[in-house]
Amino acid sequence: MKKTLIVLVVIGLMGACVYGANYYMDSLPIAVKSAIIKTGVITEYVSASGSIKPNSLSNVVSPASGEIEKIYVKQGQWVNKDDKIVKIDDYGKVKSPMDGIVVSFDLAVGDYQQRSSELAKIADLSPVCLSVNVDESDIGRVETGQRVKINFDSYSDSRVSGIVNSIGMISLRTEGGGIAFPVKIKIISNKGAKIRIGMSADVE
Repeated sequence: MKKTLIVLVVIGLMGACVYGANYYMDSLPIAVKSAIIKTGVITEYVSASGSIKPNSLSNVVSPASGEIEKIYVKQGQWVNKDDKIVKIDDYGKVKSPMDGIVVSFDLAVGDYQQRSSELAKIADLSPVCLSVNVDESDIGRVETGQRVKINFDSYSDSRVSGIVNSIGMISLRTEGGGIAFPVKIKIISNKGAKIRIGMSADVE
């Protein structure tokens, strides 16, 4: 009987201790830190590389063999269709086949030209466009009319603005074996940068 009583007393004391401990813990103040939730805009960027390409490029060739008698243009000059390029003896005047810029011209009076030899290159750069290949995983985020930033390798300190002009419908294989889509970007502000055909640039 005594042993039973002692056991009951011990159990009662243990229960009281546990209850007291729980009561004490419940009565303790709980430190709560508040924070302000800030909202923002997550912007995704699509990066690509490419180069300046003309909308069209025309080779002006000599229609006949002969010497250059007169020169009417110089490299970098704008010409209209049917403007005179050179005059060849025994033939006459050779004219530009299109509107554009003379991007290649290296002739002098007296130079002898064979029939079908190249006299000049005329490029249509209106508007000036950058051609890039966008990876298939990113093409879904590219839309016509989007504004882009262009960094030319030749003008590292100058940012040029552009706008997505067209997105190709047919994919192509990249040098690394991946799949990409051709995208043409119209340059809308070159900030004084002299842009030339073949210049490389990065776009985002």
